[in-house]
Amino acid sequence: MTDPDEAALLAAIIAAPADDTPRLVYADWLQEQAADATCGECDAGRVFGRDVQSLRPAGAWHTCRRCGGSGRLSDGRAGRAEFIRVQCELAALNDRHRRGDATPADAERLEALRRREGQLTMTVYPREIWPTFDWLRGLGINPDACTLDSRGGWIAAVTCDAAVWIAHGDAIRARHPVTAVRLTTAPEVGWVPPAHGRDGYFAFARDPAARRITWAEYRAGCAAHAPPGEPDPSASEYNPDVGVLLACRFGGGVAFEVPPG
Repeated sequence: MTDPDEAALLAAIIAAPADDTPRLVYADWLQEQAADATCGECDAGRVFGRDVQSLRPAGAWHTCRRCGGSGRLSDGRAGRAEFIRVQCELAALNDRHRRGDATPADAERLEALRRREGQLTMTVYPREIWPTFDWLRGLGINPDACTLDSRGGWIAAVTCDAAVWIAHGDAIRARHPVTAVRLTTAPEVGWVPPAHGRDGYFAFARDPAARRITWAEYRAGCAAHAPPGEPDPSASEYNPDVGVLLACRFGGGVAFEVPPG
């Protein structure tokens, strides 16, 4: 497959967050494309005087711990493919466990998958199989300021402050099928009254897209997103339901949890 094929596979994953099939198809594509690369940590499998984990004297040649002395490494695609498959199977088994219909064999398999997930995340080339942290830094986001929960190889839930999400939520959702966002601070939102024949609108402070949410859009959002049986959150322009406004701003399919303003 070519890069346009990869882009189409990724778009299918973003469009169907609850469906593991596009993820597994992408994992198969990664496995097909996997290749070896030269180890950048050693000289043909040897490291000079840097084997700090051993008691061998500095200044001697030691076997490279990263490549095991072969001088070659996987390019990370096979590991990423395995990570996606492991997380997809984990999600399915966790769902079965929550429903109460898991078998003893499922419980054993679940533990084995959790161990393998930890190995892949922490020890088996984490930058290749989970490249998100470097990508976040590229956006100017400190990964330590966010809590990321993954499912099926991609970010599924984000916890961060409102300023980070308002500034970067579009970029994050363009790359990851996020379905839940928990904000640790309340976003700043203002209401601009109607004037000179123009509709009034809501807008989030420091929104790079400068997205305007009209009163009509907000009312439609209330009907679609407000919990049933609760008071109408659209009763006042100056006391709106911020969760509904976030859903209007960033599109459907995401559940927002917002602290009181």
